[in-house]
Amino acid sequence: MPPRVSVLIVNFRTYDETDRCLESLRSASFATECIVVDHGSDEPALARLRRVHPDVRFVATAGNPGFGAGINRAAALTRGGNRAPSARKRVLVVEDSDDIRETMRLLLTRWGHEVAIAASGEEGLAQLERACPDVAIIDIGLPGISGYEVARRIRAMPGATAVRLIALTGYGQPGDGRRARESGFDEHLLKPLAPELLRATVAGG
Repeated sequence: MPPRVSVLIVNFRTYDETDRCLESLRSASFATECIVVDHGSDEPALARLRRVHPDVRFVATAGNPGFGAGINRAAALTRGGNRAPSARKRVLVVEDSDDIRETMRLLLTRWGHEVAIAASGEEGLAQLERACPDVAIIDIGLPGISGYEVARRIRAMPGATAVRLIALTGYGQPGDGRRARESGFDEHLLKPLAPELLRATVAGG
């Protein structure tokens, strides 16, 4: 039996992103029980996804106020996958999307980690000095300074070389992963991201 994914976060707004999501589902070696769709996703794209994957259950969120409830409702529909990891870690999430940031905070907290959040690169750098994280998950397309610049500044900080930096981005061209590594990232993960992959990546360092 393939491993089962509790929640697949879908945050697509264009047909190109939808195609990438569909392809990841087709080629995945896991079974998906729930997809949490953020309120900005494209409705025709959602209809297409439902046609291709009629057996997948969807939990659609209506907007930011109910997003946490949507995640909790999705988790309640799934079987297992919510046990705390063996090693608790301090994790910093730097993401400008309120929905994605809150989703990751809820999931990481559910898995037993201590989570700090930031909505911009500048805020992320300030949080890093306060939180002293083991892992930092950083979006590339941030307002103000980019995730690449955030990573470069972190690597230049005395005592911050041991922080594992994970780029979470929609940029999936061949050169993007190389640019992320050159900026100081240890991992380059693409959106939409299966939470079990996120969980394994955070726990694996």
